[in-house]
Amino acid sequence: MLVAVAVATGAAIETLQWALPLGRVVSPLDALLNATGAVAAGLLVSGLSAVAARYHGRSPGVGSRA
Repeated sequence: MLVAVAVATGAAIETLQWALPLGRVVSPLDALLNATGAVAAGLLVSGLSAVAARYHGRSPGVGSRA
């Protein structure tokens, strides 16, 4: 799911740069690199969240309400 959203967002950004008169150069490589960065950031955040949950004695993805 993360990969699909990242690729779609990167493609949308490049499409807007092509469609709008912004003076920007459209590059499929930029869309791919944006998607790769988004996936890497998502995996990093997910991994850090799992480590923090284990550290605090909770199951990953389970929040607590005070």
